[in-house]
Formats: sequence, structure tokens, C-alpha cells
Amino acid sequence: MRDETHISAQQYQEEAYTWIQEEDEYKGGQNGTQEEAGQRPPQTDSVVSGPGRMAQEQNGRQTLRPCERLGKKSEFKECFRSGRRIRIPGLLIIMRPNNLPYRRIGLSVGRRFGKAVIRNRAKRIIRELFRRNKEKLPEGHDFVFIPQEDFLKIKWKEHVRHLRDAFSSS
Repeated sequence: MRDETHISAQQYQEEAYTWIQEEDEYKGGQNGTQEEAGQRPPQTDSVVSGPGRMAQEQNGRQTLRPCERLGKKSEFKECFRSGRRIRIPGLLIIMRPNNLPYRRIGLSVGRRFGKAVIRNRAKRIIRELFRRNKEKLPEGHDFVFIPQEDFLKIKWKEHVRHLRDAFSSS
């Protein structure tokens, strides 16, 4: 144990904060290049022009906005009750008009689909399928995606083709 009775308060404070990096000590850069001290890489600001568009976060990831997701139990129930069902290989899609200027997605993956890791993988794939192809889907509708047993056995390109084919004829 350290005997702190012989250390002045100022000396103790200097020792306590030596691990904090000061602004002028920053020497990071992109791709391993060294930049001059005190200069950080520029932050990218994103501009989102409407709830139906993809949002771009500061780290460059594209995501769905919260308004593009179904969240309430009543919204899901209404979709199940009065929605139109479209079956494509590996996926059941229930769609219903929502009287909004954008599309919304809901996911229903039950426990019998598999363990949590499997269910989460299916949900990630479906979200990405929706995000990348939502311009092909009719605007102003809610979509509930329900993966079937063989969903994860089908390749990505096949999912995209099936989704586009199903909605190009509707």
C-alpha cells in the first residue's frame, strides 16, 4: 500500500490523471497515418431528408429509422387480422396499408424457429433484405416478415430475387 501522507495534493492530482490523453497529444489518423498533433479527423455529419429514407449515422452505417419499424402489439395484431399474405420461398410476408408516406417493418420469429442465435440471424437478414430493397416494396404499407424453416438455407441472392419478383407483380 502506498503511503500518501508524504505526497502533496498537487503531486497526487498530477499522478492520478496521467492516463488521460490531452487534446494536443492526439496523434491518430485514418489507416495508420500520423497527423499533426491537435488535429483530429473531420467528423461526417449526415443529412436525412425524410422518414422513408435510410439514415446514415456518423460512423457511416446505414440503418432503419425508428419510425420505419412496427413496435406496438396493436400494430402487429392489425396486420395479422387484415393484412394480405404473400408467401415466397422461406418467408411469409403480411402487408397492410398504413396511411403513412413510408414503409414500416415488423418481424415475427417464434421460438420454434430455433435457438436465440438462429432467430437473431434470421432477423438481421430480414432487416437487411428490407433495408436494401424497400424501394421495390409499395410505399405506405406495413410489412410483417415471418421466416419459415428453410429461410436460412436459401442464399442471399435468391432472397432478393424472390422478394423483387413477388412485388413486381403486385
